[in-house]
Amino acid sequence: GWAPSRNIAVTLSICGIMKAIMKGPRPYWLDDKIHPLDPTLEASFGFPSGHTAGSIALYGHIAYHYYSPSLALFVTFICIAISISRVQTGAHFVHDIVGGAIVGLISLLLTTGSLGVEWHENRGSSTDAVFLIILSLSTLATVILTNLNKQRLVNYKDVKESVSGAGLVFGVGLCHIAVRYVSVPRVLPLPIQGTLFELTGMIVIERLTKLVSHDGNGCYSVVGILLISLLHGFLQVHGHILTPFIMSYLSAEP
Repeated sequence: GWAPSRNIAVTLSICGIMKAIMKGPRPYWLDDKIHPLDPTLEASFGFPSGHTAGSIALYGHIAYHYYSPSLALFVTFICIAISISRVQTGAHFVHDIVGGAIVGLISLLLTTGSLGVEWHENRGSSTDAVFLIILSLSTLATVILTNLNKQRLVNYKDVKESVSGAGLVFGVGLCHIAVRYVSVPRVLPLPIQGTLFELTGMIVIERLTKLVSHDGNGCYSVVGILLISLLHGFLQVHGHILTPFIMSYLSAEP
């Protein structure tokens, strides 16, 4: 939905900016005895935990709008389980989790209007579009300026989460603009097909980034970083705009 996408977008941006500035290490960077499940997936800076922040923002949004004691308890259990798993797998320190939880709660309070911030729930909101695009560009600018090396390149693995997050935020903003001018069918894409596309898209992006690396060691020019971020944004445009058209076409009677 649009509101959960916005919540995650805000959370990813806040985490992205903080990761770029704080440059917090991960446990296995400092201790060779710690072996994460997949170091290639946990290569960016550690503080704050994006998984913790994202889970609180997303599941908290669901609990807020469809509140019941049992749902609140279940959501709390899920968020705690995710947080503990990030420490157990060597991906984060405890303070990364605490930081992620604070970010997630702040984002949740902001996007649900609990702090007096008014949000438009309808898709196609020009206010949301402008805010999200500015937020995305601000995140990218912060990430790039704080991580340029002497060759004016950026090591992608250090800012992977921040760059992809900014792209997703930008994509949601573009979707709000698009639906103001295009009548998007109100159909729900099949979860399996949507998930498969997202996973495939992420894999393709990873392969492309390795092929077009500026120096062969994972460093990219500013233009390269911007293009990678735009590719992630396209995944959002596909999910919100293109997929409904495809599903509507496939489900139409012959």
